[in-house]
Amino acid sequence: YDATMNEYRWLEKEIGALVEKESVLRKKVEAQKPLLINAVLETVLFGSREEEEFEKLMALLGVSFPYRGYQVLTVEYQGELVHEEVEKIIRQLPQDICAVYYIFLKDMVALIVNAEGREVFERIQSILYQSFAAYQQMQGSAYGAGKTVWSAIAVNSSFRQAVRAGKYCYFSQDAGFLEGTEFERRNEYYELSELEKKGMLCDLKNRQEEEALKKLEEILDRNAPRENLTPEAAKKLLG
Repeated sequence: YDATMNEYRWLEKEIGALVEKESVLRKKVEAQKPLLINAVLETVLFGSREEEEFEKLMALLGVSFPYRGYQVLTVEYQGELVHEEVEKIIRQLPQDICAVYYIFLKDMVALIVNAEGREVFERIQSILYQSFAAYQQMQGSAYGAGKTVWSAIAVNSSFRQAVRAGKYCYFSQDAGFLEGTEFERRNEYYELSELEKKGMLCDLKNRQEEEALKKLEEILDRNAPRENLTPEAAKKLLG
């Protein structure tokens, strides 16, 4: 009887230790969950993750993309923006029609919007723009919107388009997110060639400011409304 009780107690103790270890491990994983989600989303934005692998990882981390469509929105900002502020903004969205996840990059927050229907995406854009623009430190920010795509693996193309759109948002007369599909359709953007960039930078280094400004004005006359040019816009153009 004593031997049986001792064996039972030993077994009970071992099970208790295993349960405790599992609990500690679960807490550690939970604590690291935001970092893990961030890392997976970043690989999707930059196109280095297979769709099936992405979906498995997201399911493992408890992240859900229940709708068919994906769109990336980018907000480039000059001041400071913290996670709590972005979380607060996202909580203002109607949770029954979309799922939104975000990731901080250099001077930018990228939002992956998962929803269906153009009206829904437009409504989300409107709410997000108004919410971000309400922050004083977000004055002078650039808002870009990529095309809607229909698989997680294509999120990268929406992200790249949103970044390009954000770069030319400084030249847009309209408030709100500048949609990549719209400015590409109207061909209202211009990418400085490497030769043009080097030439202008060379002029600036040689203190030939007037020559550099003249070249920039010629480009803007052809490709953007000059009255919209700001120091931030010129900086973006020069890359």
